[in-house]
Amino acid sequence: IFRFPRPEYQGTPYFTEIRALELLDRCHVAPVPRVLFVGKHTQYIGYAKLSGVTLSDAEAGKLSEEARQRLVPQLAQFMHVLHENVPLSGAQEAGIETYVSYPLDSLSDTLANTFGTNHQVVRLAERAVQEFVQQDSALNIPRVLHWDLHNGNMLVDPHTYDLTGVIDFGSMKIADVHAEFRSLYRFNPTLAQETVAAYQSLINVPLNFRRVQLYAWLVRLSDLARVARRPQSDTYVNALARLNGWAQDEFGAGV
Repeated sequence: IFRFPRPEYQGTPYFTEIRALELLDRCHVAPVPRVLFVGKHTQYIGYAKLSGVTLSDAEAGKLSEEARQRLVPQLAQFMHVLHENVPLSGAQEAGIETYVSYPLDSLSDTLANTFGTNHQVVRLAERAVQEFVQQDSALNIPRVLHWDLHNGNMLVDPHTYDLTGVIDFGSMKIADVHAEFRSLYRFNPTLAQETVAAYQSLINVPLNFRRVQLYAWLVRLSDLARVARRPQSDTYVNALARLNGWAQDEFGAGV
C-alpha cells in the first residue's frame, strides 16, 4: 500500500506519522503498518498490505451482538498494548503533540455567536463544557492515543469480524485515555461502552463513560468552532450533522 498525503497534511503530520509508525514497530504494537518505503523526492510511504476490510458507517453502526462480542476484547487489547507500550517521552520525541481543544471558556460563546438560531447545538455546547469542567481532574489519564480509531481505520475479517489491523496513525495525540473511545462512540455507542468496560478490566482502573461521551461532543464542537466561517468545508458539514443528532438524543426531538 502506498499512501500519499493530501496537500493540507503534507509536512509535519506526514513526518510525524513515519516516526510514530517506527516507534510502534519497535514497541511491537500489532497489527499496524510497518513502513518499508519512504519517498525521497515526493512525500509518500509504502507498507505491506494488511489483511481485512474496513466497515462502512452503516455496517459499523449495526454490528450484531455476536460481532461486537468478538471485536470488543480485541479492540480493548489493542488499545491497552498501544497505551502501555508507547511512552509519553518517546512520543514527544517523535513529534506527537498533546491535543489542545478549542478554549472551553469561549467555546459556547463562539458557537452561540455563529449558530445562535441552532439552539440545540448551543445548548449541547453549554452542557458539555459545564459538565466537563465540573468533573474530577483525577479522571484525566494521559496516554499516547491513536486518536482516530473509527470504522474506517479498523480492519476486520469480513466473515468473523475479528480485528486484523489498525491503520492511519497520522493523527496520533497525547491526551486523556477517555478520548480514545470517542470515535467508537461516534459510530456505535454500544460498541464504545462495551470496549470501555473491557479496557478498564485490563488496566484495573475505572473509567467514566460519560467523560467519553463529553469528549465526543467537545472534539466535534471544537472542530465546528474552528471552521465556523467555512460552511462549505467537509468538517463543518459533518460536525454539524453529528452534533444535531447528538443534541436530539440528549434533549429530545422537541429541542
